[in-house]
Formats: sequence, C-alpha cells, structure tokens
Amino acid sequence: MKPPRWIQGPLAILVWVVAVQPAHSQPDFSGTWILDRTSSQIPAPRGIPEWLLAGELTFAINHQGAALKIERRVKAPLVERSLVTTYYTDGREVVNRNPRGEPVHSRSSWQGNVLVTELRGTVERNGKKETMEGKDVLRLSDDGRILTLESIRRVGGDTDAQQARLTFVKR
Repeated sequence: MKPPRWIQGPLAILVWVVAVQPAHSQPDFSGTWILDRTSSQIPAPRGIPEWLLAGELTFAINHQGAALKIERRVKAPLVERSLVTTYYTDGREVVNRNPRGEPVHSRSSWQGNVLVTELRGTVERNGKKETMEGKDVLRLSDDGRILTLESIRRVGGDTDAQQARLTFVKR
C-alpha cells in the first residue's frame, strides 16, 4: 500500500537526507588555540629549564581534508620558537622534525571522532641515540571550543612513560 500523495514528497526528502548523511563526521581542528595551563597536566620534561615551561604555547592549525598542519608557537621570556608539522588523517606515514631537528615518523588515523597519532623516532639523551615511541590523541569538545591533546612518550629503556594532557581554548 502506497502512502498518500501529500506525504510522499516530504518522506522522499527525509529518506534522501538520512541516506547522504555520513555515519559520523570528523571534527575540523582548524583555528588558533591557546594553552589553558589551569586545565592541563604538564610534567617537567628532562633538561628543559623551568622558565621556558612558563611561556605561552599556541597551536595554529589548518585542517583541510586529510591534511592537518600544526604550527606550535612557544613564547617565553627572551625566546620565541615555532615548529610546523604536517600529518595526514588517512593513515599515511609522514616524517616531521622535532625541535632538535631529529626525524619523527608518524601515522595518524581516526578512531571515531578522535585523531590518534602513533610516533617513533630517535632522540639524543646523555650523549647517545635512543628510540622514542609515542602516541598523541587529539579531540575536540562538542561545542568546538576546547581542544585536548593527550600525549604519551617512552624513550629508550625507560620503565615509566611520560604523559601529558594539554587543554587548549579556541581564540
């Protein structure tokens, strides 16, 4: 039995909207993000002076399609630094450089609405090269105003991984 003619049009539109709607859309991380220190958990990295940790950290993110370009800017007394990295959310491997210029291989992919990046590289510590492995989890709040980065790093034979949870507010 066919529905009445007056309901066929709206019903067809509803079916079309549901059919073309993606199962879930990934967030767009684009924007300028300022670190909120009061909501973040930041361990003091080995060898980093305390005064540098007191600086302002900003992420400028350009997210278009699978390409995610992040410019990290640190502004502390007497020093300003910037580091640009690019990731691909479709699982492609990419090589970026850490602040010391050492290569870091990474692969990013979506797990629902969360972007997970697996990292590996070598770092120099105590005059010798050691393997670094890590994982970054990037998520956006439902209202799109809070960006959270959960980061885990393990270097060499360390038994404890270094963990951080950075919370950013959209400017």
